[in-house]
Amino acid sequence: MTALHVNQYIALTLSVIMETTAGVLVTVPLRLKTAVKNAALFGSIFVSFMALDYALSGINFSVAYPVWASAGLAFTAVICAAFKAKGLVKAGALGIFLIIAGVMVILFS
Repeated sequence: MTALHVNQYIALTLSVIMETTAGVLVTVPLRLKTAVKNAALFGSIFVSFMALDYALSGINFSVAYPVWASAGLAFTAVICAAFKAKGLVKAGALGIFLIIAGVMVILFS
């Protein structure tokens, strides 16, 4: 793995973190002024897509996009459950597990 690929995996990680941040901002009732919340939401979505764009320049789309989408979904669900904004029921936990398992099958096939 070259240094360029390492940078792109770092960008993919940043993209997942920013997507999770956006999901939490939408779901968890935070006591922020509307303008601050909207600016943080827009900024996190913008950074997420810019980082994903950079990551896709060196990582295969069939690998990067499923990792980005499933990790963002899973982390958002777990964080929101921790904040008690939305409960994580058994079916939801099973769904997250199946999504991650599906991504692993794609990665290692």
